[in-house]
Amino acid sequence: MMDFGHPLSIASAMVGFDRPWCIAGGWALDLWLGRETRLHGGVKIAVLRDHQIELRNYLNDWKFQIITLDGRLVQWKDRQQMLMLPVTQLIAKDGAGEQCAVWLQESDGIDWMFRTNFDVRMNLARWIVEGTRGLPVMHPALVLFGKSQVDSQKNELDFRSVVERMDEAQREWLKVALLRNDPFHQWIDQL
Repeated sequence: MMDFGHPLSIASAMVGFDRPWCIAGGWALDLWLGRETRLHGGVKIAVLRDHQIELRNYLNDWKFQIITLDGRLVQWKDRQQMLMLPVTQLIAKDGAGEQCAVWLQESDGIDWMFRTNFDVRMNLARWIVEGTRGLPVMHPALVLFGKSQVDSQKNELDFRSVVERMDEAQREWLKVALLRNDPFHQWIDQL
């Protein structure tokens, strides 16, 4: 069995956070599958945008940086500043050097919504599922939808590793989301 050390370490820092959060990105897919399918970079977590201040207060001894649209890192100095779109990503680092990326997720209080196309949505009761060792992970269809935005070998590998394990409803959600966002996406025919 895989030890999943890096995501487990981040998850241990989040144990007492009482808002919805989950492991996101490639680690979410591997935790959902229960096996490591490829090498990973850092751990990504997702929280709803509305809960960013609570996260910052919870991890009050961590340093936060904002990833700008052009990829620069700038300090998030004002602890009560509410970050709005187009900001979607942060880097959080503890005093020992442990770090993770934080993806801010959009919501209307009922549904999770994709940041650039609010027609792509999933009920908030479904956007987080259970992965290996009981860790909260982002729904695999949401992860793949996010990965569909960037054409890369890594994202293609993730798609191939996961799509066959998805049930019919999960594949259908992904297909409809892709059709709404990019009706010519190459994964549609494979779903």
